[in-house]
Amino acid sequence: MTITYLAIDPDIFRAAVQGDQRFSSALWDVWSNPKEEGAEEFVIIVDDNEIQVEYISILETRGDDGTHKILKEILNSIGNNTNRVREITPVTIPPVLLTKNCCITPVEPALVSIAATPGIPFVTIYLVGKDLRYLRPRALHRKTHKINLSRDIKRNFGKRFDVRYVIKPSIQRTKTMDHLKDSREFEKQTGLWFREFIDNELHDRDNRELGEEIISKCKYHWETPDGLAKYKCQVGKEAGTIDFWIDSSVDGIRTVWIGECQLHEEVNDFTFTNLDKVQQLQRKMEAFEVIEKRLFQREIVVKGYLLSNGCGLKPNALSFAQDQGIRYIHVHMPAGWTDNPNWKIHKSDFYRIDYRNGKKIPLSSSDLF
Repeated sequence: MTITYLAIDPDIFRAAVQGDQRFSSALWDVWSNPKEEGAEEFVIIVDDNEIQVEYISILETRGDDGTHKILKEILNSIGNNTNRVREITPVTIPPVLLTKNCCITPVEPALVSIAATPGIPFVTIYLVGKDLRYLRPRALHRKTHKINLSRDIKRNFGKRFDVRYVIKPSIQRTKTMDHLKDSREFEKQTGLWFREFIDNELHDRDNRELGEEIISKCKYHWETPDGLAKYKCQVGKEAGTIDFWIDSSVDGIRTVWIGECQLHEEVNDFTFTNLDKVQQLQRKMEAFEVIEKRLFQREIVVKGYLLSNGCGLKPNALSFAQDQGIRYIHVHMPAGWTDNPNWKIHKSDFYRIDYRNGKKIPLSSSDLF
């Protein structure tokens, strides 16, 4: 009889409790005692912290009775020396190792920590397999991240792991007209929220009295200034069109914020932004400053921001961005946005990334100054 040690994503239980038969059947196949000779037998590996807490919280929600029964039996088996469930204290994985492989959504790092823990058998992480709109996305749904993370865990902890899916992961789609429309909407919504961030900081600097009418102190533009798109920069490449730009006067000096947007499709949310995209933004900044000084003979400050729903910048892109003063802003997209033509971004969906530890920090107005 083959024994497989499983670390089960709580989202599989969450989907089953909500009535998705695919997941309740998968859990029953894992938990039911095998009757056929040579059938695969499963041992559930549970940590003593995050995974267990999630299991308990799911048990407290209403839903499928069969799933609740399995979850109760798993939790009751902890500490009773059964051969069906094993509780461990997982190893701590450096945040940088997880972040560079886009393993950042809740619970997924805990599952990888279980697999990386020395002293336990080879672990298979059991995942949903597809980023469903009502569940959290997983980096390990992508083949590239699975391979790279498995390699890094082997290199740092001497352990390898496997990944199994309830649903076979989707093949990456090609760009469609719908995605192009979403990209335009992404530019519009991020630009308008960006203007609000800037407006708020300018009003705060003026110590606006409570109740005073708010009059915008900056202007939002989506049309590229004349002559900028065809302007050839020092490297000989054209600047190209601007997604959006905002201008205002800060301390008597004209200041321009240029936004470069990159919307990844939902099945590819964890893609890093490459160097070419950052260099493209730098050319637009250069062109704007040169043309402005040539036409109006005045001082100007140009700031560049790359806004994306991806995971961050590739190492060479990050190094270039830091040299050029370009900032990366992560924009969190709502679950299932590709299936919802009326999706909305909110002010709380904007984050800056601390590359020292990989953490996402809510964006504040002062971050843009």
